[in-house]
Formats: sequence, C-alpha cells, structure tokens
Amino acid sequence: VQEEISNKWRKLNTTEKATYGSALEGSSGQVNDSVNEMSCITRCSPDRFHRTVEKLSNEKRLAIKAIGFGNVSSLSCTRLHRQLCHFLIQKFNPDTSSIELHGNVIRISADEFGRVMGLKNTGEDVQLDRPVEDEKVKQLVKSFGGNGKRVLVK
Repeated sequence: VQEEISNKWRKLNTTEKATYGSALEGSSGQVNDSVNEMSCITRCSPDRFHRTVEKLSNEKRLAIKAIGFGNVSSLSCTRLHRQLCHFLIQKFNPDTSSIELHGNVIRISADEFGRVMGLKNTGEDVQLDRPVEDEKVKQLVKSFGGNGKRVLVK
C-alpha cells in the first residue's frame, strides 16, 4: 500500500502536490484536524492479535488463506494508531462509502477495500442469523478445531 501511494505521489504534478503540501505547512508533518480526543475501545489489540497469529499452526494458516483471509494472518502491525483511526472515521461518509480529504472525495468500494487489505471480496455471504446446526457452520467450526460452541486458538 505504501509503495502504491508513493507511486501515485510521484505521478502528481507540482500543482496537485501543492494542494496537499499546504495542509501541512508550518507543522511537523502531522495532520492536526483539531479532532477532539475520543477513546477508542477495542477488545482485540493489534499486539494480542499478532501474538495469537504467530502461534497458529501451518494447517490453521492454510485454512485462513483458503477462506480468503490469508493476508490478515501475515499482518505484523502491533500498534493501533487511534488518532489516525478516529480522523479517518470522522472523514468517512457511510452513505456514499467515501472519505473526504482536502476537498477531494475518495470513493471506497468493497472491491477496493479488499484489494488494499489483501482480502477476498468474493464467495458466500456470511449469514449472522444462521443456527449453529447449519452444516456449513459446523464444517467451518470443525475446520478451525472448534468444539461446536467456540473456536479455540492454541
């Protein structure tokens, strides 16, 4: 992703680059959008997630990859930048699936999000109201070594 952003930056002309540079003039390079501090509570810290993924067997990693989440198992991020997350959330418009930055509206489709995150945007929709007795749910739980009530990661 970083390389892709760098390549796009290099292709911008001086005028286009100036529109972004003016927002950072006189600063340390950090964007301060005068966002009020807001707590971000999460039950899964990136550090804990990373440590859990490191403990997965190759078999479980292959199962994760098979269902389209292979890149998630290779994430090496151990810190959540809460201010950046809050900034992006504030700029995101769920009605149009877009982010507005410096007057530019950037549409984010499910396909684009999947491409950037390295996730599949295909396959079967997840039905959250399916009963546990459903055969597909049973197969999925079994493939991850679950006991019918939860999936254990050791």
